[in-house]
Amino acid sequence: MEQPHRLDHIKSILRDNIIAGGFSAAIASNNSTPIQIHSGHANIAQNEPLTSTHLFGIGSITKVFIAVVIFQLVEENRLSLTDTVSEYLSDKFLHDIDNAASATIAQLLSHEAGVDSWEDDPKWIVDGRGANINVKRLWGKSDTLEYVRRPRRTAPEQGNWYYSNKNYTLLGLIIEKITNNTAEGEMVAGRNHYATKQFHERAGVSPEFPFVLPDIFDATGSNLSVSWTAGGMMSSTSDFCKFALALRDGRLLEPRSWKIMRGWRTTTIEGHEMGHGIFRMTLPGKGSWLGHSGGVLGFSTGLWWKEDEDCVVCVMGNCGTVHAGKVDRDVNETTMSSSTLSRTISTPRLTIRLTDPDNEEDCKVILTFYDPVTRPDMQTPSDIPKKSEANMIKPDLCTLAVPPKGVFHLIFVNDSPDTSPIGFIGFSCRPNWPCSDLGYKLLPACRGKGYASEAGKAVLSFWRDEVGVKEICAPIGVANVASQRVAENIGFVRDREFHGNGEGWKKAGGDEGEVAYVLPGMEGRIDWDSMELE
Repeated sequence: MEQPHRLDHIKSILRDNIIAGGFSAAIASNNSTPIQIHSGHANIAQNEPLTSTHLFGIGSITKVFIAVVIFQLVEENRLSLTDTVSEYLSDKFLHDIDNAASATIAQLLSHEAGVDSWEDDPKWIVDGRGANINVKRLWGKSDTLEYVRRPRRTAPEQGNWYYSNKNYTLLGLIIEKITNNTAEGEMVAGRNHYATKQFHERAGVSPEFPFVLPDIFDATGSNLSVSWTAGGMMSSTSDFCKFALALRDGRLLEPRSWKIMRGWRTTTIEGHEMGHGIFRMTLPGKGSWLGHSGGVLGFSTGLWWKEDEDCVVCVMGNCGTVHAGKVDRDVNETTMSSSTLSRTISTPRLTIRLTDPDNEEDCKVILTFYDPVTRPDMQTPSDIPKKSEANMIKPDLCTLAVPPKGVFHLIFVNDSPDTSPIGFIGFSCRPNWPCSDLGYKLLPACRGKGYASEAGKAVLSFWRDEVGVKEICAPIGVANVASQRVAENIGFVRDREFHGNGEGWKKAGGDEGEVAYVLPGMEGRIDWDSMELE
């Protein structure tokens, strides 16, 4: 697919996932010009649009930069991974903190030092991000250590994995001890944060922060000094991608250092392994990705690059989720789970693209496949968004990812001189139905060539295996033998014949009725005779 179309699809994903504020995204490789886009607002109250010049707090991705500096110091023979913290920091910093003095540099990098994280301390959550926050306070670089001068509460013994921000606070202090250098950053115009029930319970909302939506408050007045080298840096998507490419391609570290950085260990996070400063995340159907995610008050960020391909993806948002628990939209789900790679599916002969219901050109194309005489509800392009909204996949049916917006997958034939779509696969969930359903429309000249089966298999695999929709059906008219064969080729099994409730079924299947096709294991579980069709 050509780049203008890709940009439209990526923008639609950003629009789908914006609740408040905005997102900035970039996709980069060594072999093509980076794709950069942004959507939403830098400041909701002032209606200021987000631009490519705005910076974002990158949260814990700061740790990747700190890890690179540590390895560079090792390469300069100014530091060893086997050195202990007490060789560089005095008791002034380390007193009364379990395991801090004996932890090695390597253990700090890989989160195996056995030290509690100040970010998990209940009092710090309230003071640093919650009801007691002082927006004018510039936190000292070791101030957060005061919250963990006590016996361990959450960290395991040294040598076991436990994600702790304190590891990188200590690394920052060690870097400053060796180099005598510091760094400062700027703030984005405005940022917001989720105020879920869990956030209220754990942190509380400071009276300094006004609400911009019922469950989202404006955190613009706060600063990132509290996170420092564990999460206080600022950056842009373009600079982020340059950094990732340089790290991946060996321009920042020597080969030996880069190999050690990728010395993977198991973690308590499903699908994630930890190296020395970076994660390896393995996703079903998407392979392994290296990188890190980040979140601080008012910001959420994800930076990941494909382990075995030339692709870097970065998404930054100015609406935070830390301490908020599960939220409707999350920047890292946007980066990977509903990623830009997922709206376009490729098969040996076809390209299948999930359309954007807010894109008028897409709506015009979809409309050409409907007969205005038999479908009075599909007369103008504006009817497509209404139909899509009414039949959108319900999030509670999705077990693996946030469902992308859209129900029509246009089908294009690869290497064809005609670049127009030959049909579409529809994947929807009708109102009051207990499961999703799959159907298709194909130009008469393109039937009988296996296109519907090939596209249907790919779309089914996408929704079932990547988004996690487990129950899918395909009702087909009894007389439509060709479509029944397609359903069986896709992977459905015959359930039973039925006459549905309502005039809609009669229009769909005629007097003969319908045949219910379902995924294996669903047979006999749906009361088809009571199902309504508009």
